[in-house]
Amino acid sequence: MTQMTIDDLLNQPGHLPVRDPNKVYAPFELYGMGIKWTMEDERLWQKEVWKIYNREWAKKNYINWFQAIDIYIAERDAT
Repeated sequence: MTQMTIDDLLNQPGHLPVRDPNKVYAPFELYGMGIKWTMEDERLWQKEVWKIYNREWAKKNYINWFQAIDIYIAERDAT
């Protein structure tokens, strides 16, 4: 008998992706996990990225939306 590894388990058909309920995910992250994007996901995503964008502009660090996304993801995953 061979013991399954985590990778074997994840590659099994019917595996449901694990979504951390304490994190807000980007559309491309949810898509990569095979999870449907909802309007609630959109609302939460916009709220979190706007917080980063506005915070950086208040510090006179003039970033664009895509940089705000990168900063948000880096800060979210650092915790």
